Amino acid sequence: MRRTLFAIAVFLVLFAIASLCEAGNVETKKSKGITLSGEIKLDSVFSNREVNTTIYGRTLAGKRQSSSTFFDPTITLNLDIWLANQVKAYVSLKTPEYLVDDIGSPSTTLITAGLTTVNYPSRLLEVDQAYVHIKEFGYKELSVTLGIQEIVYDLLGNGNPFFLALGRSEDAFTNNFQAPGNGVLELNGPGLAGSVEAGGIKLCYNKKTKRLQFKGEALFVTTVETRQRDLDRDLFALVGTITIPHEKDYMAKIILTLAGMSHNPASRIWTFGLGSLVKATKSLEVFAEAYGQSGTYWDNFDPAADPPGTALSNETKSIIQQSFGGYGGFKYTVLKSAWKPFIGAEWWWLSGDPDRTDRKQQNFISYEDVDDTIILEENNYGYDLDTNYSALKLRAGFKPGRDWELSMLYGNFRTGRAVKRSALFPGYEKIGDELDVQVKWDYTEDITFRAGVGFLWNGKYFKPVLGNAKTHELIFFEAVLRF
Repeated sequence: MRRTLFAIAVFLVLFAIASLCEAGNVETKKSKGITLSGEIKLDSVFSNREVNTTIYGRTLAGKRQSSSTFFDPTITLNLDIWLANQVKAYVSLKTPEYLVDDIGSPSTTLITAGLTTVNYPSRLLEVDQAYVHIKEFGYKELSVTLGIQEIVYDLLGNGNPFFLALGRSEDAFTNNFQAPGNGVLELNGPGLAGSVEAGGIKLCYNKKTKRLQFKGEALFVTTVETRQRDLDRDLFALVGTITIPHEKDYMAKIILTLAGMSHNPASRIWTFGLGSLVKATKSLEVFAEAYGQSGTYWDNFDPAADPPGTALSNETKSIIQQSFGGYGGFKYTVLKSAWKPFIGAEWWWLSGDPDRTDRKQQNFISYEDVDDTIILEENNYGYDLDTNYSALKLRAGFKPGRDWELSMLYGNFRTGRAVKRSALFPGYEKIGDELDVQVKWDYTEDITFRAGVGFLWNGKYFKPVLGNAKTHELIFFEAVLRF
């Protein structure tokens, strides 16, 4: 409670400072001005016993978990500090979602390197972003950003970046290579969203003409940083975006990506991808995005460092990366109707690793933030399915009012590649059918309410956990205040 009161006090002080600065009553020493903004998000979630058992496993008595209802708020505070010569500093403080910090929960117990326990407070503001942005860095079209920053490439602009969402995602290498029987679908589960930071440099060249706009970015960031020599994980990428603005009803956007990310000091995974969004008419959008991966997932493995019995024991040779991920589809909106009804269809396919005993790693690896479906793909309260699946998604919706939207999504999910059968996982390829219904109400420009319910059935792949195929249910209510 003391931490909560402290966070509220910090918020009130910052809000007062920003208000006074805007009113001209405070003279800043270095900056031209300070802008305060932020967000308060309140989530109320119900999940049934099948969802909880899949995520958290069975109880000590061998019984399934019970259903649960909890309230989970998050707070974000942002400071824009405007300096001279096209320089801006940005600081964002946030309650970390990956602590699974629910109201009423006890403090999190952490174990230090000295094997002592520390009670980490359950409600704490931490630095989410902190960077300096310099415009016209030597050239009018060139800018540079230095520090901890969100790096997100969202082709469709619907909040589901497919490959890179640094600052929103979990570790891309979590559970991607395990011994047989240690997990097949790579269900990361909730509590890891936003646990990866991107600290480094990003250069951006932005050139706009009458016919098109070109944006080229080069970035080098560290995603996992340690104090041990050569054990940091890093990523560098070249991303080019070409946008052809509206000419009558036509618009096109193309994004090219070349990225290299490390898993250990001697490995490098190369990713090359292409995405395209075409608005052929005012009503019709056609889109696709695909990435291929190659390189070395693991190299120069030292069996002495990982004795027999570990996931990669006795692998003295390299493990190569061979994977693919992509999707494509369309969306059609009837703009002449007052309710703006729309329909859409998409096909997703992400490769998986069918054999954990060979020296090929075929799970598609990404720093994604796809929360398209409420149960299978959502990373805060759902299963956070990231790789090794194919899906046919059908969606429809309409706007019964100017500020209202009702949408429905059906997804048929199967494994991308059938996993080699074993005693624990006898090769079930059907992940399940999911039906989601959501409603959104923009009460004002600053307040949005959302509610949704998701049902998952025919989940034969969950039989080793649940005993047989059960119906999974998750319901949420959300209120977001932006200021």
